[in-house]
Amino acid sequence: MTLEEFETTLYKLENVMYGHNYEVIFGIDIFENCSDIEEFKIR
Repeated sequence: MTLEEFETTLYKLENVMYGHNYEVIFGIDIFENCSDIEEFKIR
């Protein structure tokens, strides 16, 4: 799945879950060059 396809899927999911008294927002962050968990935590 490409990033664009993933973002489109999240947008569609937000629309399906939209309610009268609330709004749902999903997002993603891409972390590159993280070889271990410690490096991931720093970024």
